[in-house]
Amino acid sequence: MIWLWGKGKFEDKGRGISFLVTGTSKQMHKMKTLKDTKRILKKEFGAERVVLISTDKYDLTTNPKGRNSKKDRRDWADVVVKTLFKNVERDEIVKESRQLGTGEYNFSYIKFAVNSDGEVFGVVNGKSSFHCMYPSDVWFYDLESVQKKKVKEFFAENDLKWYTEKILVIKNRNVYDYKEAYDNEKRIKKCLYTFD
Repeated sequence: MIWLWGKGKFEDKGRGISFLVTGTSKQMHKMKTLKDTKRILKKEFGAERVVLISTDKYDLTTNPKGRNSKKDRRDWADVVVKTLFKNVERDEIVKESRQLGTGEYNFSYIKFAVNSDGEVFGVVNGKSSFHCMYPSDVWFYDLESVQKKKVKEFFAENDLKWYTEKILVIKNRNVYDYKEAYDNEKRIKKCLYTFD
């Protein structure tokens, strides 16, 4: 482990990692770049399970509650499933999952933020699913309207905003096991020091 005091951009050439250290000595946070986030997670989970997914053509910036049936969110979910399963339809995954009783496909993910220099960093990890009744609750929430005080302070302190063009998805080995997705989320946090 590397202990750094102060803020700034650092590079660990020995491990090939660049990161941004933010906060005070009380609360340090090392953000990994998008490139390093992907590389670290491929090493942790295997390259075939780490997939960068485009989100820029879809509205994932408003609360999914009450809007899960909107066409753009359904379309995004269909694209994600086709990307993860090489042209398998979401309905096929959901149908198989319903036969097993859950009716959902589980995954974990990383959301990114961009700073004023245009650098993109992995900042928030999460767990979600595609269910037979809804296409996912992944969203880039309004920091002013949620109870995420640490994330809100972190974004403000570092002049960050959501990078809404891509997220990184970690595929479950067993897509129907929500506990595995939670475990993967914990592993992501341990690897990247991300927020929940």
